[in-house]
Amino acid sequence: ERGRERVQPVGFGIDRAHAARAGRTDPFSQPLGVADDDVEAIRRGRQWLAGQTTAGDKLEHENSLIHIRFSVPELIPVIDLMQGRVVHARRGDRQAYQPLRSRLVEGCVPADVVDALLAATTARHIYIADLDAIRRLGGDHTEVIAALAERHPQVEFWVDGGFADADAALALHHATGATPVLGSESLTEPDTLAKLSAACVPALLSLDYRGGVPLGAAWA
Repeated sequence: ERGRERVQPVGFGIDRAHAARAGRTDPFSQPLGVADDDVEAIRRGRQWLAGQTTAGDKLEHENSLIHIRFSVPELIPVIDLMQGRVVHARRGDRQAYQPLRSRLVEGCVPADVVDALLAATTARHIYIADLDAIRRLGGDHTEVIAALAERHPQVEFWVDGGFADADAALALHHATGATPVLGSESLTEPDTLAKLSAACVPALLSLDYRGGVPLGAAWA
């Protein structure tokens, strides 16, 4: 299970049946074969462990194991698509982007890159920037994204397609099943999020900057 770590503290090898026969309802109150001083040390250790967990964590014992569940940030891979290839984005200079070169995968074919990223991260989400659509070059990667979604149905794809309004975002969602990412640099319709919500289509908002300066309409 993700985020779960098993710890075996010293002195917690406990026979629950034996403990019950000895009249102890909580076998952890006196681990068998452990000196009284060590029992107190174990209790202090348990208190310390409980103090390290947050409200969302879970501390429980099962047989002789203590399970501690921590919240682990999710790693979300990002790929940039340009002219049918995955490119290496650098400093926002889109004119200079070159085909991806990575130790994870041979080549820059989108399907191969996504396969490699998922194998390396077991991610549940992937963010795609469709640079052809964002740059208004007269094309997009809708078919590529639809194929990726079909290839990996367990993954939710987040796609920034340079959407100016709700209609464009809805078209992408209906064609691919992907979640639209609304970039502030592209939006021209202030009520896009409201329209998508009314259509029961989830969406994300990306606040775009370059050189510390917000991009897009003043209202964005």
